[in-house]
Amino acid sequence: MPDGTPAIALGLAINGISTYGFLVLARRAVGDEAYGGLAIVWSLVYILGPGLFQPLEQEVARATAARGSLGQGSAPVLRQAANIGVVFLALVFTGVLVAWPLGLSGMLDDRPDLLAALLLGLAAFAFAELGRGILSGRHLFTEYGRYFAAEG
Repeated sequence: MPDGTPAIALGLAINGISTYGFLVLARRAVGDEAYGGLAIVWSLVYILGPGLFQPLEQEVARATAARGSLGQGSAPVLRQAANIGVVFLALVFTGVLVAWPLGLSGMLDDRPDLLAALLLGLAAFAFAELGRGILSGRHLFTEYGRYFAAEG
């Protein structure tokens, strides 16, 4: 079994259990009516976030590992990926803001605070993917697993 596999598995398990717990507690705390918008924000963040920004993680991991094998640091990779990520995030924000009057507002119960939560969640995913790419590119798989546990 590769190094870090148990840590990653445990991190993902903790992430899944804590996510389930969050959703159950959130529903009880805000009630069924208000929970709908929150559940949609959560779903969009956890579908769009990895779907849109995981390529950043993969490229950062690949380039970091390649540079590491040559004894080089990962700062240039991270800088370039962060710049690309910011531009891509701006495009995603634009798409979300365009979608707001076209139906997204209705899905989020016409609540600008849920729109802000969606935008912040997507931004967090964009930058988290950079960190995950560095961890996996440097073969820090135990820390990678801890990341997943903390994310949950």
